[in-house]
Amino acid sequence: MKYTVIKNGKYTGVTYDYLNDDILAHHTSQGEMLIPVETPPEPIAIENDIAIYGDIDIGTLKQGKLWQLSDARWREETGGYMYNGHEFHSDRESQDRVFQAYMASLSDPNFTVTWKTKTGWLEMTASDFIALYNEFQTFLQGLYQKEKNLQALVEAATTIDGLNEIEW
Repeated sequence: MKYTVIKNGKYTGVTYDYLNDDILAHHTSQGEMLIPVETPPEPIAIENDIAIYGDIDIGTLKQGKLWQLSDARWREETGGYMYNGHEFHSDRESQDRVFQAYMASLSDPNFTVTWKTKTGWLEMTASDFIALYNEFQTFLQGLYQKEKNLQALVEAATTIDGLNEIEW
């Protein structure tokens, strides 16, 4: 998978083999959009040794916007979660570990462990894990519902300007 840069409805000719937070931040700050592509766009002309790229069609932009929304949801989901005044890790591995502790808590009401959060160490009980897990699931469902609602707006968009107004 490659990622190409779009600005003002046109390909820019910039393509990456991978993305990181710095690349995303740079292009976002420039009002540009990154979208996944199978192959990089080809120039439609060369003028004075400068490659000229064509307009991008709305269907491709919609695919790119859907990817952006999914990526934004994933980043928020895995970026950390506040519970009871502490920020918990919420990457996929941490989600699995919380689920394991939740399951242990359901079968043993005396379950207690020392747990490391982003903000320090906590003594966690079975009731803490049950509440943490349930609240995180509510948070997660909210993110997925937001993505679904925005996806419907993307699918209904008929203009590039209308599509560009849809933000996470």
